[in-house]
Amino acid sequence: MLGWIVWILGWIVWIFGAFICVVNFYLTFLRYPIIQAKGKCRDDYRFISGVPLFGSTFVIFAWVFWIRHEGSLLLDVATWSLAVFDTGGIHWLLAMEVWQWLEDRRGADAESSEEERRGSEGEEL
Repeated sequence: MLGWIVWILGWIVWIFGAFICVVNFYLTFLRYPIIQAKGKCRDDYRFISGVPLFGSTFVIFAWVFWIRHEGSLLLDVATWSLAVFDTGGIHWLLAMEVWQWLEDRRGADAESSEEERRGSEGEEL
C-alpha cells in the first residue's frame, strides 16, 4: 500500500514541477511574441517573473527518487528536457551569472584597450 502512495506522490511532484517549468518557459520566451502578434505595443507589455528554482528541482527530484525506475526513455527525455528549458532553474541562474561576468570583462577589456590606444596616440603627437 505504501508503495502506491509513494508512486502517486512522485507523479504529483513531477507534474507540479513540469507545470512550473512550462510556465517559466512561456513567460520567458513565448509571452512577449504572443503579445506582439496580438498587435499590442511594447508599452502594453509588463514583464512577469516565473517561479525560480522549484520547477526543475521538483522534476529532477521526482525523477531521481521515484520515476526513473519506470524505465521509460520517453519519460527520461521529457524530464531532462523540462529541466533544461526551465528558465527559472539554478542552471540558468549560473549560466546568466557567467554570461554577465564575461560581458563585464569584455567591456573592461575594451575600455582598457581604448585607453591604451588613446595614450599611444598622445605620445606620438
